[in-house]
Amino acid sequence: MIQLNLLPDVKAQFIKARRTYRLILIVSIIVSLVSLTGLVIYYISVDVVQRHTLNNNIALIQSETSKIKNSKDIDQVITIQKLLESLPTLYSSIPRASNLIPYIVDTASPGITINTINMNYQTGLLSMTVQTDNLTDGNIYYNQLNYATYTIVDPAIKDTSNNSTAPAPVFTNLKTTGLDDTSFAAGSSGSCSTGYICFTVSATMPTALFARNIIANNLGVQKGYKTAVINVPNQNVTHSTCDQPSIDCFVSKGKQ
Repeated sequence: MIQLNLLPDVKAQFIKARRTYRLILIVSIIVSLVSLTGLVIYYISVDVVQRHTLNNNIALIQSETSKIKNSKDIDQVITIQKLLESLPTLYSSIPRASNLIPYIVDTASPGITINTINMNYQTGLLSMTVQTDNLTDGNIYYNQLNYATYTIVDPAIKDTSNNSTAPAPVFTNLKTTGLDDTSFAAGSSGSCSTGYICFTVSATMPTALFARNIIANNLGVQKGYKTAVINVPNQNVTHSTCDQPSIDCFVSKGKQ
């Protein structure tokens, strides 16, 4: 039998190396066992626990769905929910009818009395019966309606040179019936008193003037809303007067 008689230093290093090897081996085995245990736990969590939870959730959903389908008047409940969800849209589509009277007041002229007003806010069709005691006032009123314009002003924009739309007609397709010498000579007509004539005015107004976010100017400026400003000819203007570019025949009505 052959024995190696190692030198003391070499033998000590050899023993130390053997201990280090064993230590590394033990640590590696422990790490491997821990990793394997973690892998097994992860597999169980994913494939067993989560699958079981998912199946339970599916069963619960199916059960609750069945209960809802079998509930009494479920169709009415769903319909009401849909209606509630659509309320903001429906509200925004409702015309602001309160703007009409301020517009009529802003475009009125002296010497006339408006008896009736009919307005279709969906189409913008306007019909009025008007009373006057002379043709001049009636013609002035017609001209005032014919030349009336509006602008939409956004008070949130501080730059006054860029916070309003271009002027546009308030009334289009303007027509009158009964505003002539023959009607005046007839005296009393319908609800008109003797010596007065009643004539009808029909026109189309922009539906934009009745949008929910638009408020008539003389109702005051309100935060979050745009303002409709009505501009009408100065009193006693005629077609020839307004056709002269050097003459400003318009005045702004309402609060500024």
